Amino acid sequence: MPALAVIATLLLSFNLPLAQGQGPVFAEQFELNRFYRGNTHTHTTWSDGDGSPKDVIKRYKQLGYAFLVLTDHNRAGTAAHFPQYNDAGFIAISGEEVTEAARSSHEPGHPKVSVHVNAICETRPDDQPVPSVWSDTVEGALKSAIDFIDSHPGAIAQINHPNYQWALTYDDLKDIKGAALLEIANQHQIAHNAGDARHPSVEKLWDRLLSEGKQLYGVASDDMHALNAGHGEKWAHPGHGWVQVAATRLTPDGIRDGLAAGRFYASTGVKLSDVKVAGATMSLVIDSGKKPPRGFVTEFIGRDGKVLSRQTSGRPSYTLKGGEGYVRARVRGPDGKFAWVQPVRVGS
Repeated sequence: MPALAVIATLLLSFNLPLAQGQGPVFAEQFELNRFYRGNTHTHTTWSDGDGSPKDVIKRYKQLGYAFLVLTDHNRAGTAAHFPQYNDAGFIAISGEEVTEAARSSHEPGHPKVSVHVNAICETRPDDQPVPSVWSDTVEGALKSAIDFIDSHPGAIAQINHPNYQWALTYDDLKDIKGAALLEIANQHQIAHNAGDARHPSVEKLWDRLLSEGKQLYGVASDDMHALNAGHGEKWAHPGHGWVQVAATRLTPDGIRDGLAAGRFYASTGVKLSDVKVAGATMSLVIDSGKKPPRGFVTEFIGRDGKVLSRQTSGRPSYTLKGGEGYVRARVRGPDGKFAWVQPVRVGS
């Protein structure tokens, strides 16, 4: 059964003024402790996945997910055809992976690249096609995709797998407006999340953007293409990367609003039961089930990707000292799986 996803305590976000002589505080205050588990990047046979929409939805329900965004390439409204699978504990949400092409790229091995941006809660009619336009630059293709998504009320944009084909660099992303989410842990085998000797990891790219004032929230996803056996374990099967969204209700609007506000954490296996930001302190509670939380390492990270604190407690916390810019958290479990808590800005 999917976990109930009612936020026990969710304070409205607000800017906090600094009183004279007061130390730094976070610009937002909230506590999240009940979550909806979901995948924001999913393919079916309606594009290049190997499972029918019906079978994909049924598999994610069996895995205990509360929501699933169907994001076939340039195909909107898939979920709207399958309302019979929605119930009090599960919803399928319409989306699409807007796929644009660039004539030139940064990589000699990829003279032409595709830029992929998910529209979550896509509202465009099926008969309104995605413009088939070749942009001269990667940045132009990315802007075209995001602008197209932003032209549909209610949809939010998720920039997918920056290191796929090494397509997106800091320079492509630094001036882009209109996207809320960035995939930092895409579980497809060719996403290259960790980078290589010539390319930074997606997390390093994320920290650079955050340090320059860009507000993007980090997503883990399956990028599910392989529902069926036969592709091997390295392929993007269900259940390897997801988000845990704190929303006021299990509806497309509720999930979208939770994602857009950063009221979620991303995971490849680590579970958190509480995320709290109060005054100058960010604190977490690691949920290890019936076992004591041993072998977990939490890093609180600030401006320029600096590790501010490294802790092994099951209840890690960090109190601002000044100069952090923002604080996010990364938790590594004893099995090498992770959770990522979203960045929260420091008030000024």
